[in-house]
Amino acid sequence: MGCEYSSSASFDRRNILPPRDSEAEPSSSKMSVLKTKELENILPAKDSETDETNSKISETTEWESKLRANLSKNPKSCMLNAQLSIVLSDKCKDEDDEIKKEAVFLARQAVSLGPNRPVGHLALSQCLSQHSDRMTSLKKAIDAWHPKCAMNEEAFAHALIRLLLEPRKEEKRQLSASGHEIPNTSPEHPHRRDLNAEESNLYEKILKSLNNVWSKNSETEVDKLLWLVHSE
Repeated sequence: MGCEYSSSASFDRRNILPPRDSEAEPSSSKMSVLKTKELENILPAKDSETDETNSKISETTEWESKLRANLSKNPKSCMLNAQLSIVLSDKCKDEDDEIKKEAVFLARQAVSLGPNRPVGHLALSQCLSQHSDRMTSLKKAIDAWHPKCAMNEEAFAHALIRLLLEPRKEEKRQLSASGHEIPNTSPEHPHRRDLNAEESNLYEKILKSLNNVWSKNSETEVDKLLWLVHSE
């Protein structure tokens, strides 16, 4: 893409995606959260998007039914167990929900069937209750990833982004729970604080991965998978 990015970026309403040639380069000291195709199903829909939301719910239900049918025929499939776990994780709202328990069971089953494959660990990273456990599984998924595995480049980029952003979201949650919230405008706020050395290295990996996504997909396909949203 021919653009330089500073690894000292902090969180705010800016673009982490490599800009198109027709766009001005974003400020190198800012970055924001990415929204992926998977996240569209859990973001609040505007009133004008009700029909689209209902359509997505219908598509998700149909996809779940197909996965269950295929899994009943091939219960030892690591991929099918992981995929169904992820679908169920997106559906459940309550930690004690039976759907949540099934999602965890399926994810553990996927890890058992393919301990060196990233998909089971990725599924676990989305359904475990404890933040530290989710991050451990997410790191295992990232470490197990390779270009020829079933977890595509878009999913890999999303996993890297989660590893960068979710610890800060958890830090914000803990601060709120303890009554020690930091003002949103403060440079020390978890969403605005400068990246440390480890985060900077991760940021560079994200940019590299996103460049790979851009190079392998048409603009339209990438726009469907990766879109900007404002940080909280």
